[in-house]
Amino acid sequence: MVDPFAQLADGLFASDVASDVTYTPSGGSAATVRAIRPEETDGIDALDGFDDTRIRSAVGPVFRIRVSQVPIPAKGDTIVDGSETFTVSGPAKLERRGLVWRIPTKPA
Repeated sequence: MVDPFAQLADGLFASDVASDVTYTPSGGSAATVRAIRPEETDGIDALDGFDDTRIRSAVGPVFRIRVSQVPIPAKGDTIVDGSETFTVSGPAKLERRGLVWRIPTKPA
């Protein structure tokens, strides 16, 4: 029996909601994959620091990419979306059904 959630994900990634990006693992070969790039944030992540100090760092979008296309994303891999290049900035997290990665990035 076909998993209805996998069918839904396949349809979503085949639609105009997703776009082609180039994913390159560190030390590996580039591959074109389908990704969903969410609405932009202000590009700044404010983290609580010590006392009244705040640490600010540049952040990029959290890309959603199917596990079937990128089996093991890792910090330091790159994603090129159009003319913009991003570096995977931390550990990817699987969404609930284990079909799609949420991959945090920062501008390269």
